[in-house]
Amino acid sequence: MSQAGNHLYAERMRRFLPVPGPDLTDTDLLDEAASPTPGQSFVRFNMVSSLDGRGVLDGLSAGLGTAADQRLFPILRAVADAIVVGSATALAEGYAGELLPQSLRQARVARGLAARPTTVILSHSGSLPPDSAVLQDAPAPTLVVVAEDASPERIAALRAVCEVVLVPAGTPPIAVTSALAGRGLAHLHHEGGPGILTRYVNAGAVDSLCLTLSPVLAPAGTGAITAMTPVTGHAQAPVRALELHRLYEEDSTLLAEYRRGRAA
Repeated sequence: MSQAGNHLYAERMRRFLPVPGPDLTDTDLLDEAASPTPGQSFVRFNMVSSLDGRGVLDGLSAGLGTAADQRLFPILRAVADAIVVGSATALAEGYAGELLPQSLRQARVARGLAARPTTVILSHSGSLPPDSAVLQDAPAPTLVVVAEDASPERIAALRAVCEVVLVPAGTPPIAVTSALAGRGLAHLHHEGGPGILTRYVNAGAVDSLCLTLSPVLAPAGTGAITAMTPVTGHAQAPVRALELHRLYEEDSTLLAEYRRGRAA
């Protein structure tokens, strides 16, 4: 789900961890989703999976979304400096127009933030069409990250409609994170797709994974939250344990956040 909705949900979400609590308000969720280290780099991913491990239904991750997921998803966006997404996901899932409802834009302003987080689109080949709706209908500031060895014509075409951040070819995720931090974008909320998450996992560059477990079996679904085949060009990191930081439930949907351990 990429579009901002009306954000009118009954307050029925309950917290199991770290401290049990019923009927969480949006203010509660905003406070709990905030970066643990304001001003310092914090790389969060938000993904959804069916009970049988599918990451896509009917061609979109949004096909697995529930009301609970649609409530928490924009809140995770609202506390971030930037929403980061791969170009294929941005095009497939309709990242044009407002990505936050007005209520959350107002909440950001009340917290001293810009009304909208910056949108960052990862398109290392520069193949994102300059006339796509994600660039032409973009109320939020938009950056496109492109590799330096991309076609000069593609880079020039993108620069005509948005800001382009050039990174060396084969740049590891941590270098992209650092480049964005240098622009004041420290808290990065990543929304995939699976290939992007796989690169960051392989690089050991994930600080937080928010995983929605949708209460469905989806044998017709495809893929998983990470790429099913190895992503080339990046070394694979060792297995890394994460710690369960938060756990919510609403209407049988489980919403968990795992964070890098204190000793990691």
